[in-house]
Amino acid sequence: MKNLGNNRISASLTPEDFSAVKQAIQEIGYRMPFLLGLTIEERRKLAKMSRSNKLFVADALDVARENPTVLPYYLTFEELEKDYVLFQQLNEILLPLEQLYERVRDTQIMAGSEAYQTSLTLYKLTKVAADAGMPGMDSAHAKLKVRFEGQGSQGSTEAEMEDTPASNVSSSDVNAIV
Repeated sequence: MKNLGNNRISASLTPEDFSAVKQAIQEIGYRMPFLLGLTIEERRKLAKMSRSNKLFVADALDVARENPTVLPYYLTFEELEKDYVLFQQLNEILLPLEQLYERVRDTQIMAGSEAYQTSLTLYKLTKVAADAGMPGMDSAHAKLKVRFEGQGSQGSTEAEMEDTPASNVSSSDVNAIV
């Protein structure tokens, strides 16, 4: 939205970069084929590893290592240690992934917001231009107006557009722009 005063994002990904990012994400998945998908119910019911539980598991590993005969045959020290190490590794990966996800999501929200606000401005400008009698603006405004049909004459669109830069645009302003 480079044409409005409050532009926070003006970027694009080349097709090559877009493809490379998607491949990198796929590569992460390929490197961890053991990743699970839990149901909401499973997530709710499973015992969770907190900080204090992490210390407890570390202590349990020490006890199991020093006393291997205390574990029954169906519980192995190796599997306990493997789960704990995987937990720690995933824990180290999780924070940067969450931070990256948040930045990607925030950037997507901003880009979408700016595109939508610019579109609302354009919608208002086409109405002003059509009202001023500019050729072709009736059909341009009608094309954009379809989105808001059935929302009433003073629906959410009018309230949303009050904050757009075009809300106080006159027909002379439109002629100056065009």
